[in-house]
Amino acid sequence: MLIHSDCVQNYVQSATACDSCDTAYAALVSKAFTKENDDVPEPPTRRRGIAIPDGIPNYVTAAGERALRAELEAAPADDRAREIAEHLATAIAMSPPEDRTRVGFGARVTVTDEAGKRVQYRIVGAIEAAPREGAIYWQTPIAEALHDAQVGDRIVLPRGEVEIVAIDYASEPPGEPVPLGYD
Repeated sequence: MLIHSDCVQNYVQSATACDSCDTAYAALVSKAFTKENDDVPEPPTRRRGIAIPDGIPNYVTAAGERALRAELEAAPADDRAREIAEHLATAIAMSPPEDRTRVGFGARVTVTDEAGKRVQYRIVGAIEAAPREGAIYWQTPIAEALHDAQVGDRIVLPRGEVEIVAIDYASEPPGEPVPLGYD
């Protein structure tokens, strides 16, 4: 591209140049110095929960349902409120199973690996899932491996073999978060 030296001087002083130099100069100028496009769409809002696959029940724990309803009441009319409303419209609140000696939906499970490291998982519904806090979706490989196990059972998780040392179905008081994650 050839730009006339007079046009460069004019462009620097008054942002004008001849037609051929103006086109060439615009191609060389950083995007930071050009007019932004007002027609760029907003980036999609990230959903916090896991989308519910078709044909899979939308289970939630009773505590999770209470927390979602409270969040919906307090939330402004935005994407998060729509996400909560969509989940609640199809939610099936699950009570703990009769046999609380086995891992099931809503259980808080403590496992210990061969090095003695203890980790807690809580098996929850899609919108309740927060893996970093130990709340795992009931259809994840970890939850499926834990399902129906008892204290003392050794199972293989993606991180290796672990022993189940505790299973707890204690219900949380409304509005109180459950401490989850690493001990």
